[in-house]
Amino acid sequence: MNKTNNNKKYAVYARKSSEAEDRQMLSLPAQSRELEEIRNKLSLDILVSFVESKSAKSPNNRSEFNSMLESIEKKEINSILVWSPDRLSRNPVDAGKIIYLMDQELLQEVRTPTQTFTCNPNDKFMLNQLMIFAKLENDNKGVNVKRGLKTKCEMGWYPFVAPIGYLNTPDREKGYKIIVKDHERFDLMRKGWDLILTGMYTVPQVLNKLNNDWGLRTVKRKKIGGTPLSRSGLYDIFTNPFYYGWFSVKGKLYRGKHPPMVSKEEFDKVQEILGRGDAPRPRLESHKHSFTGMIKCGICGCSITATRKIKHYPKTGNTQIYYYYHCTKKNKDVDCTQGYVKKEDLEAQVLETLDKIEIHPKFKEWAIKYLQEANRIEYGTREEVMKNLQKERNNIQEKLDKLLDMRLAEQLSEDEYKVKKKSLLEDKISVQERIKNWDTKADKWMKDVEDAFDLAITAVNRFRKGDWEEKRYIFSKIGSNFVLNNGKVDYDLKKPYFVLKNAGEGKYNDLERLEPVASGVVVGRNGVSEPEIPSWLPGLDSNQQPIA
Repeated sequence: MNKTNNNKKYAVYARKSSEAEDRQMLSLPAQSRELEEIRNKLSLDILVSFVESKSAKSPNNRSEFNSMLESIEKKEINSILVWSPDRLSRNPVDAGKIIYLMDQELLQEVRTPTQTFTCNPNDKFMLNQLMIFAKLENDNKGVNVKRGLKTKCEMGWYPFVAPIGYLNTPDREKGYKIIVKDHERFDLMRKGWDLILTGMYTVPQVLNKLNNDWGLRTVKRKKIGGTPLSRSGLYDIFTNPFYYGWFSVKGKLYRGKHPPMVSKEEFDKVQEILGRGDAPRPRLESHKHSFTGMIKCGICGCSITATRKIKHYPKTGNTQIYYYYHCTKKNKDVDCTQGYVKKEDLEAQVLETLDKIEIHPKFKEWAIKYLQEANRIEYGTREEVMKNLQKERNNIQEKLDKLLDMRLAEQLSEDEYKVKKKSLLEDKISVQERIKNWDTKADKWMKDVEDAFDLAITAVNRFRKGDWEEKRYIFSKIGSNFVLNNGKVDYDLKKPYFVLKNAGEGKYNDLERLEPVASGVVVGRNGVSEPEIPSWLPGLDSNQQPIA
């Protein structure tokens, strides 16, 4: 044994943290191998080894480190063999403990593969500086990470793992990483949003569709993923602004550059659907009722739910099952007198309305032809609106450019510049939203009209023959603001169903007049074919006259 080491009783200390601080550090087995080579080369007397996977950024966080210090205080060991000083400490508290033990000469030596630190002042000073430098390195990394995160947010890119439906781009170089659509899951998640937007599905029902019917699975990563979506995870998705193009970091909202999955209007509608605190929580069988959770009581404002009643007839031995809709009566401040309504009576009221909005297929062809002509005329208006919006956006950008020039010329203070810049950026975002909404409406309106006519043509037959889910879908599509008053359900018909209902009340009995022929069509002042009955298109010129 080397004589210089006769009185040295060594402990090996190896540490590896899972945090970013140790990204370039040797693994624990690698550290152990290196230290074992030094031990054999110098014939060191190793009594014990302390190995752990813990961060050293915070004091009193490492059980093995604390055990090693206790062994030094008990004089069981007096020297440490370690890969690097930053393995011992990255914080001033633990570093101070090491130096204090050396001051007391309880710790005689700290040895690394390249350096040896004894109890003399210079060595202690150098060891302390190296451990403190590790703290400085950590602090600088923290500042740089925060600065980088803020910069990325301001650039419009979410700086963390992308939510389901999207993917990060780790293959890109640093500074060029973005978030893109996950083509395997994006469309599935959009279908989930479509279901909840109908108002006829609960979150658990949407979850069942996604996981069991459509086979959705989360992104497979090293240790997690590849599993069905959880219920809480779906609630998080439906309340996450990321899906309409924004994201929140530390309570601050940023406008993202990733492609949105839903519009802001759709997102807000889902929040209203999820925010129904009065919505009933029925048993499993209640999910098979068409109208639960959709109708409000006109007396107390509570939700209308459904109940199954079983009635036995002793004389015949028969059993009859009845279904009733009634108020939950959760509002204790109101003495609700709302009675029960049979399921058949409620459905009959819906059918009565559907009968009035049902239209003949030939009328659909005529109406869509008219709407296509009207759309071509309206296109000029949309184009003019878009030009004005784009002009407004360009004006704001010019103001931003001038504002920057004034700041560079020191005509504005930093605070004045920030305030005015913020206001202009908010105006610019508002204009961009309006441009986007106009684009969306222009692409969507014709399909919505065609879908409405399709439903109007088939609604009665679908409602009569459909199951509870189909009836709920039709009910939610044609109306809103459902209220039950003394056994009668009132609601607002959605466009264009209120127009179809008016026409269905005797105004269009002659099918031949629906044909786009000379006797059934007049030419308006703008040259577009228009129907003789202007109630079909409310909002047109009230004094429509044929051109001679």
